[in-house]
Amino acid sequence: MSDAMTTRSHPGSAKDRTVVPGIGLKNDLVRLGSAALFVVVLGLVAGDNAFWIRVVTSAAILYILVGAYNIIFGYAGLFSLAHVVLYSLGGYGSVILEDRAGMSFWVAVPVSMAITTVVALLLAYPTARLGGAFFALGTLALAVGAQELTNGWTDFTGGAQGYLGIAPPEFFGRALIGGTVGYYWLVAPLAVICFELFFRSSASSLTRRMVALRESVVATEAVGINPRRVRVTAFGLSGLFAGLAGALFAHQQLFISPESFGLHVMIQTLIVLLIGGAGTRLGPAIGVIALVAIQEGGERLGNASDLLFGVSIIVIIAFAPGGLVGIGSRLARRLGWSSRTAQAPIVRVQLPDPEGEASSPRTLSVSSVELAFAGVKAVDGVDLTVQSGEVLGLIGPNGAGKTSVVNIISGLVRPSAGEVRLDDTSLIGLQPYEVARQGVVRTFQSARLIPNFDLVTNVMLGRSAYSRANLLGEFLHSPRSRTDDDEAYAFALGLLELMGVHEHAFTQAADLPYGVLRRAEIARALALEPAFLLLDEPGAGLSGGERDEIAAAIRAVAARGVGVVLIDHNVQFVASVCSRLIVLSSGRILAEGETGEVLERRDVVTAY
Repeated sequence: MSDAMTTRSHPGSAKDRTVVPGIGLKNDLVRLGSAALFVVVLGLVAGDNAFWIRVVTSAAILYILVGAYNIIFGYAGLFSLAHVVLYSLGGYGSVILEDRAGMSFWVAVPVSMAITTVVALLLAYPTARLGGAFFALGTLALAVGAQELTNGWTDFTGGAQGYLGIAPPEFFGRALIGGTVGYYWLVAPLAVICFELFFRSSASSLTRRMVALRESVVATEAVGINPRRVRVTAFGLSGLFAGLAGALFAHQQLFISPESFGLHVMIQTLIVLLIGGAGTRLGPAIGVIALVAIQEGGERLGNASDLLFGVSIIVIIAFAPGGLVGIGSRLARRLGWSSRTAQAPIVRVQLPDPEGEASSPRTLSVSSVELAFAGVKAVDGVDLTVQSGEVLGLIGPNGAGKTSVVNIISGLVRPSAGEVRLDDTSLIGLQPYEVARQGVVRTFQSARLIPNFDLVTNVMLGRSAYSRANLLGEFLHSPRSRTDDDEAYAFALGLLELMGVHEHAFTQAADLPYGVLRRAEIARALALEPAFLLLDEPGAGLSGGERDEIAAAIRAVAARGVGVVLIDHNVQFVASVCSRLIVLSSGRILAEGETGEVLERRDVVTAY
């Protein structure tokens, strides 16, 4: 397919959750300069006031901790209660390395961050198959166990009595003691660097994959993304920055104990993120600012901080699940500040040239496949073969086993018996994302797009397999990563134009009608440049005109060498695009042959 570049405007999301490419160098410098100016002014205003210096220093450290948690909870959607373990490991690790190994602060902190990252990666594996409440309980057990270990390992951690005698870091012979302006000027630049890194990563394909994982594991795998790798990466990055926050906290306090890293810290981190806006770029910063305002404002009102804090939580949960950032975004839309008027440029997508790489025909074959649930055979000895450029219809009454066959081919379920092959390669035993990367991509009965992404960003997910930037480059949103995004962006726009929904490219999926979503999902599947496309009810819920447009698109795709397996209940729609039909009934093949002949058979009519 063509990967032509195009000039375009910033297609941001109204909810600040759509990750978009194309943040230029000028914007980078303005953003970084603004953040640096903010902390400089903050430091100068606080001056030599010991109270305010401690407040703003603590706020900077908390920002790093909350920003780290935003990666794993806000973006990846993993409700980990073990984040405090990584925070404490950064604190204890840095001071123990200094005290026991004789390292300086400037060496001990990076080493402790590396250790924390490794531990975070190790934590990711035993919890990889857990989800929802089970994942939260599993990580809670890890947090409680770690605190008990810290309490009991008195020779190493000081136990419940805490770790005394932490030496302050030195900079050219000057001690940077926590609570002084000197320590603030150490922490503040690190917070600015973290702000820039968090912001850059939020605009990358890495964070797009995290958000996709948060919204739907099945949809993530369907576009060739390895969910376990995304999950492990989120853990590792979160642990890296949590370790930094823990080390800075320990050297600010100059005394740490298990109580310093209790579950109350985890609760505070979670609440601050929710108040600011989980899964948003500015959420951690806004949440920390709100926390300081609530605490200090409450004290001035007569120890009312807890009351204000509680009321804030109730208001956010009940009326603003998107946090303060969500409130600001909605207000901006109502005032017209965030409206997008630029029209998306049309990028023509060229499917594989039949005379080029697609000239070698490919074959997708299913042989004697069976699938049983509790003794009932949903699929009973089905055989089918589809060639490059062919549109094969798979039809039958409800419960006939059509979707089960597609689930088997796509790797979503493993058959009880039988074989599925792409040319000479067996697909049995492969994970869904591996099947997609082999060249067999599917859609679902209900469109599974990411609701908080606009259409172009949804389709860009399908280009993740074509990214040439490494993991570090993606996190830093390096020039290579930005080029990948620009190419994916142009490609995605072209596919949306091919499917006739280009005018909705910058609209969030949650705000679009079902018919548009169905066509956008097909565009996302085509973004993987598949050899075979499995379409499960693509015409369901569409008007006659919309079905005609999809039919035309399917014919165009097949004409360029892509094989298509089509499931749909609308016989007229199926007949308009399929050259051959297979009819299933009770998990078995009832009829097979040319479309016109099959539809005239009495047993097929009776089955329907």
